[in-house]
Amino acid sequence: CGSAEYMAPEMLTKSGHSFSIDFYCLGALLYELVTGLPPYYSTNTDALYESILKSPVEFPAEPQLSPNIKSLLSQLLIKDPERRLGSTGGVS
Repeated sequence: CGSAEYMAPEMLTKSGHSFSIDFYCLGALLYELVTGLPPYYSTNTDALYESILKSPVEFPAEPQLSPNIKSLLSQLLIKDPERRLGSTGGVS
């Protein structure tokens, strides 16, 4: 309920959100589960929010991630909620 590292861009801009926000948050959680860190992290909250809004998702060199998990995470963490994986068709 408000961990800054898991907030979707539309939460930060207060532009309204739909169920696709859950797919972003799922992507943030999965990213941390496979890498050990959230997709965006900074001790400076303003810098963290700026990264969530503007920076592309990057993957660490270690652990090496498969192309499939990188693809899944990249699609779940798309900043535009209308283009995000799951925004049309839901989990199917």
